[in-house]
Amino acid sequence: MKRGWITLAVCLLLALAQAQAEVQQVLERGRELVEQAKVSYAGTVFSIDQPLWREAVAAGEEALKLAPEHPEALRFLAQVYGQVGWYIRAWDHWLRYIATTAELSELDREQVSQAGGELGFARYQAGDLAGALTFYQQVFEINPTDNNVLTWLGRIHLERGEPEQALAYWELAVERGLPGATYFRERTQSQLDYGVAASDSFFAGIEAYEEGRFEAALEAFRAATELNPDYLEAWVWAGRSSLELGRSAEARRYWQHVLARNPDDARARHFIAVADAQERWGVEAANAFFAGIAAYEAGRLAEAVTHFRQALSANPRYQEAAVWTARSYQELGDPQRAIPFWEQVLALNPQDARAAHFLQLARNQVRYGAEAASAFAQGVERYQLAQLQGALAAFRQAVAENPRYLEAWAWLGRVYFELGDYAEAAAAYEQALALAPDNEAFHFFANEARRLAGLEPRQ
Repeated sequence: MKRGWITLAVCLLLALAQAQAEVQQVLERGRELVEQAKVSYAGTVFSIDQPLWREAVAAGEEALKLAPEHPEALRFLAQVYGQVGWYIRAWDHWLRYIATTAELSELDREQVSQAGGELGFARYQAGDLAGALTFYQQVFEINPTDNNVLTWLGRIHLERGEPEQALAYWELAVERGLPGATYFRERTQSQLDYGVAASDSFFAGIEAYEEGRFEAALEAFRAATELNPDYLEAWVWAGRSSLELGRSAEARRYWQHVLARNPDDARARHFIAVADAQERWGVEAANAFFAGIAAYEAGRLAEAVTHFRQALSANPRYQEAAVWTARSYQELGDPQRAIPFWEQVLALNPQDARAAHFLQLARNQVRYGAEAASAFAQGVERYQLAQLQGALAAFRQAVAENPRYLEAWAWLGRVYFELGDYAEAAAAYEQALALAPDNEAFHFFANEARRLAGLEPRQ
């Protein structure tokens, strides 16, 4: 009896080995057919209707008949069906292959992703989001490194109004640095925070705004605020859209609502200022002015000057535009061009002490040089703050930069005099007299300083 069992086992093993050998022979023939097909049909779209591909599939099917659910035969057929674009067959054979083995190469995973991804996309195009989701979820379980599938999972959940499920995918996409992931994560979070309908309306408004369709944008933002009055971003963008349409009064109402809810919202304060400027100076002038401010804050001074001058052209009485034009020219190191704009400011407001100060500075910069004039202005400022040592250093720098700076020598003498350094005061006044010999005040203080220093009076 025992010998009979042994004989049976040996026969079965021999049969199995023979079947395995036959399977390998058939699969080898199939692989040869695949290579022939690639060469023969190069430059065309591979199709199951091409004879060599049909023969390759037949070889794979023959191998499965010899050994049902044979892993290599399943894998071979999955690959062939994938190459000819018969993705449902490829997908079915990949799933059967995966059921027989836990081993998947990187190439296997890529091909699984291709087959499942194509089927998912087909269902998406047909409007079957649930069907698409099923395929993409299966692919992601098999190949969690597939970033394309990751984004589709986030996108479909978002389109289905399922932000809770979508958020995890978009957060992972952000971690992986995928393009557009940050936008979709924000959109998903918005749906969670404000509701799907309000969020969708808001982002439709953003899209319209970026395309320059401001009327459509305003309608969308209004709808978002009506769907959820707590959606402050929608109020902000409704204000921006109104401003783009030249409706400054309406824009102000939106931003005042934002400030009532959040007094620290700097954007709302900024745009209220823009709206106020539009009403006072005109839309064109105000928009040009604030474009100049943005360029100035970004360090693009030449561009800022262009915008500020456009604002003045639109409204010559726009005082702040004249101020910023002059200021920008001065910071560009061109005080000569700043002077007429400071003069324009003073013509509009003769009491503007700031403009008078900078006009004098610009004139001094032209006359004595930028470095010398700036040092002189700094000296006067420090003197007014009773910082005499700081003033002294600044005036000394001014005369070092330009020894013919009369006012700087006079101020230098004054500061030395107040500090009780009469010899240095006398020397400074002597320099001033050399530049202005007929100045009686300089004569007086030079002699007074010499007297207090114990020196002989001037002849």
